[in-house]
Amino acid sequence: MQKTLIASTFALLALTTSAMAEKVKFEYWYGLTGQLGDQVQATCDRFNASQDKYEISCVSQGDYATALQNTIAAFRAKKHPTIVQGVEVSAPDLMLSGQVYPAYKLMEDHGFDINWDSYFPGIATIMRIRRAASGPCRSIPRRR
Repeated sequence: MQKTLIASTFALLALTTSAMAEKVKFEYWYGLTGQLGDQVQATCDRFNASQDKYEISCVSQGDYATALQNTIAAFRAKKHPTIVQGVEVSAPDLMLSGQVYPAYKLMEDHGFDINWDSYFPGIATIMRIRRAASGPCRSIPRRR
């Protein structure tokens, strides 16, 4: 009886501990409002409801220009989000700010090789041309 009680106690503790494991939390900033902003928030809510390992906090920054300014300021203050949605015309401002960890460097630092065959053909071609003309790619739009 005592062995059963001890085993039950350990089983209960194991279940309680795993249930109390904290989610990995990350923040996502986006530059949309109105109906599109509502859709982004709904997507974030669905993501959070679909699993219990991660929790995303989606924060509208208003428009793209404000999102860009806030992102650069947040990086400088070392309080930046994990992910930022931007628009391609913001890329030069981000690169010149010195506050960006380029995608090619992230991949390189963590031992990943870029397989261009896994990208949309048009994007892969643009990235190859940019890399040949101006050095490493600064962003990596990935096909899902």
